[in-house]
This record gives sequence, C-alpha cells and structure tokens, in this order.
Amino acid sequence: MSRAKAVDPETYVASDAAQHDADEMAEIFERAVRKARDDNRKRGIPNVHVEDGWIVEELPNGTLKRLRSVGTPATASPKKQS
Repeated sequence: MSRAKAVDPETYVASDAAQHDADEMAEIFERAVRKARDDNRKRGIPNVHVEDGWIVEELPNGTLKRLRSVGTPATASPKKQS
C-alpha cells in the first residue's frame, strides 16, 4: 500500500485549474455583492462596510457616515441573563 506524498504548504502552488476556479468564484462573489448593494440603494437601505479601519454606513444618496473604529467595543451593553 502506497502513502500519499506530503504537501509542503510553504511551497504548494495551486494548479492552473484550481486557480481558475478560485478566480471564477471571486468574480461571482464580487458580482453578487455589487448587485446586493445596488438593490439596497434602490430600496433606500444603507450599505455597511469596513473602510480604512472604520465601520462605515453608506446612505442611499451616497453619503458616507463613520459609525465606529474597528476593534472599538460597541456602546450597547450585553443583555443580562436572568
């Protein structure tokens, strides 16, 4: 019985087919995100994302509003369990 050859993760290079699949999935993801953001704008729903270390709310009119720095604890306190 032969053993599978160990793969060194430091030197492993994805095959062309695997890289193509990853590129295709990234493109599909990017299109889906763009569509969701556009749909939100049309419905008047703000989009939220992280930009330059800040959680940013983008209003449907394009106005950007910094909500808080990433890593800063939320101001709401956790609910107490009874």
